Amino acid sequence: IFMVIAVAVMWSGHWFYASWQVRSSTDAWFEARQTAGWTARHDGLSVSGFPNRVDRTFTNLTLREPGSGITWQTPRFDVYALSYRPRHVIAAWPEPQTLTTDQGTWTIDGEGLAASLVSDTEGLLRADAQAEILNLSRDDGRALALADVAAAFHRVPVDVTCYRLALTAGSL
Repeated sequence: IFMVIAVAVMWSGHWFYASWQVRSSTDAWFEARQTAGWTARHDGLSVSGFPNRVDRTFTNLTLREPGSGITWQTPRFDVYALSYRPRHVIAAWPEPQTLTTDQGTWTIDGEGLAASLVSDTEGLLRADAQAEILNLSRDDGRALALADVAAAFHRVPVDVTCYRLALTAGSL
């Protein structure tokens, strides 16, 4: 019984330390963007997922890059990671979002919008994105609807500067 309690206490300590690191690095990332002139803000960041995951949920997230003026806004953005695999994250967009460029504003909506990113010490290993349904509509009335969308971006093993890209859509 003592060993089980000791392991549970150590695992809990690991999770709380990992969640503190995630919150600190996220806050530092936002501060660095703001220092660089970005608009980078959110109304709330919660960290949850005890005991095996360290999940971040942002509310009313806005990112605006100053050079291009591209702005991304979403009422909710979720980032999930296993506490013992911090270099593999899954991002999910459960709410509609907007992307504003000098060409107009796009609303991005759908079902099952998610992405998985895996990195190592040399950078991004792979990124995979999917959507059961993906609807893109612009403020000028243009629209695009896709179903069963998948995208993959994988590093070529022999050259860390080369990647393979694959895109598929079941219907357009």
